[in-house]
Amino acid sequence: ELAARGVVVLAGAVAALDYLADRAALGVATGNIRAGAQAKLAAAGLADRFALGGYGCDSPLRPELVAMAITRAGAVDEVIVVGDTIHDIAAARACGAIAVAVATGADPADRLAHADAVLRHPPRPDPRDPSPDPWNAEPVLDIRSRDFH
Repeated sequence: ELAARGVVVLAGAVAALDYLADRAALGVATGNIRAGAQAKLAAAGLADRFALGGYGCDSPLRPELVAMAITRAGAVDEVIVVGDTIHDIAAARACGAIAVAVATGADPADRLAHADAVLRHPPRPDPRDPSPDPWNAEPVLDIRSRDFH
């Protein structure tokens, strides 16, 4: 059903994954069970980009999902959690990870401002507005407290 409906991949997401894949092992931490997460990623054409993860079938607690993904990664020097809610930032903090927020979910950029970095898009357009959709534009990065390379 997901494949039939389609899944929208936001502008810049594939380029960001390409950039990161050359530098780190990529994982996913989600409240979805593993099969559900894999189905969603497959429908978006992204399933082969994530080697590991923490899933809703591992724990109902978001920090434990991130911790499970970290455990499955093995020995790592640094962990960066990218999420779109204040709960993702809290989970990153609970695991000692760098928190990068993307303002594409229910929490707007101002609620995510306590992350180490925030990627924000322009406000969602009114669907009645005939002008080009600004969500097809590249996001803007606000770095808050750490030096990213």
